[in-house]
Amino acid sequence: MAEIIVMGGALRVPGNVRPEAEFNVFNDPLAASLIFDSGIPVRLVTLDVTRQTFLMREHIEGLKGRGSAADLVAQVVGAWFRARPDRQRFTLHDPLAVAAAVEPDLLEWEPVKVEVETADPERLGKTTSQGGPWSVMAPTAVQSTRAVDFIMNALVGC
Repeated sequence: MAEIIVMGGALRVPGNVRPEAEFNVFNDPLAASLIFDSGIPVRLVTLDVTRQTFLMREHIEGLKGRGSAADLVAQVVGAWFRARPDRQRFTLHDPLAVAAAVEPDLLEWEPVKVEVETADPERLGKTTSQGGPWSVMAPTAVQSTRAVDFIMNALVGC
């Protein structure tokens, strides 16, 4: 296996399921820890960058009538917005991880050693970057507009 792409963790921002934990890592912190320590190269797409990559409500309006794939995205994401009238952004967490697999230059990366809290119930799933031998390439920045354009072009050709 050449590389594992993981959407998970939060290194410099708060988590999304607990103040210190991101949903995917929180759900199986031991598995995440094993992957990060496996010796297989890992690209970790964290909340640090996924929260900067999103669709706004107006993106959805612009998709309508542009073909069946665009209509489907507009329907699904539009339903999400209607169910959450207080939200203005639909974050592209997993799509950014897929985009990073295809076009890693959408993000800037740094080598880090990632530790996952697997024992303390109050901090379960917390990801931290440590010094020492690196195990993971973690993002430091994302070209948000370019990433959204890349994702939307891949999904609906626009």
